[in-house]
Amino acid sequence: MPRKKSTPELKLTEKQAAYVEARAAGATKLAAGKATGSQRRKAGYDMEAKSAEVQAVLAAAAAEYAKKITRDDVLNGFKDAIEMAKLLADPMAMIRGWSEVARVCGYFAPEQKIVTHEHRGRVLSELESLSDDELLQLSNGTVIDAADGNLIREVVQDVQPLQEGET
Repeated sequence: MPRKKSTPELKLTEKQAAYVEARAAGATKLAAGKATGSQRRKAGYDMEAKSAEVQAVLAAAAAEYAKKITRDDVLNGFKDAIEMAKLLADPMAMIRGWSEVARVCGYFAPEQKIVTHEHRGRVLSELESLSDDELLQLSNGTVIDAADGNLIREVVQDVQPLQEGET
C-alpha cells in the first residue's frame, strides 16, 4: 500500500510514519514496531496506544479501505472459504460459511408483512350515518361509556326515542 502523506494537523515522526505504513500493509503491531527500527519488543503496541496521531491516521486508512470493499467481495471471500472447507472435508465450516452467506444476503431477516385495512373509513362513515334507533339496535340495548368502556346502564328495548322538541 502506498505511503500516506500526513495532513498538516497530524504530523508524524519518521518512526510513526514507518509504523503506520507497516500496519496499513497488514503487519501486526509487533512486526510494525520492528519495522520502525526499534529494538524494544513492544514498541508497536506503545506507539499505537499512546499516539493519538497514529490512531487517527490508522482510522482514516481503515475507513478508506472499508469503502473499497463491496458486498460481492465479501460474498466471494465466503465462497472461497467454503471451497477450502470442502477440500479439507470440514462440513461444519462449510455450514457456517453458508450461514454467513445467507446472513449477508438477508435471508435471516424477519419477514415484514404489511396489512392494510381499507374498510376503516367506510365503517366509520356507515356508523355515523345510522340513526339513534339503528345504533341502539346494534348495541343490543347496552349503553357503554365511550371514555372508559364501563357499562352505564341497561337500556330497555322498547324505550321510545325522544321526538324533536322534547327534553
